[in-house]
Amino acid sequence: MCFHFKKDTSNKEFIFSYQFYRGWYFPIIKFYIAKDQKSNPIAISALVDSGANLSIFNKETAEVLGLTMSSGRRRSFSGVSGNSYGYEHQIYFDVLGLKFNDEVIFSSNMGAYFNLVGRESFFNQFGRICFDENNKQTILVKR
Repeated sequence: MCFHFKKDTSNKEFIFSYQFYRGWYFPIIKFYIAKDQKSNPIAISALVDSGANLSIFNKETAEVLGLTMSSGRRRSFSGVSGNSYGYEHQIYFDVLGLKFNDEVIFSSNMGAYFNLVGRESFFNQFGRICFDENNKQTILVKR
């Protein structure tokens, strides 16, 4: 399954192997985030979730970044576990050298095992995102 966004001229692919967790393989990628471009980045993992509109991270990630969650804009969201809310912040991403700012909602009750990167923001940073189930790989292609 691939999501195409724009014609890709660079053909630069980032390939991540699925991660095994609780008896299943998941499209989890590892990258760096920071509060802003001047802050020290931290390593993080997140599920690339084609069913999620928003990127939602847990409160522990906000704490490690040094963010005060409630200082962000309050946003409601719904998912498998029902309706919830969190606080939106702009953070700085570094995915294998591709650097960008993006919106993330931090929530203390997100109801998922993983931090999630979703379609509304994170996916738009790439020309194509593929889930290769046979080879258990997530492929991100630069714009």
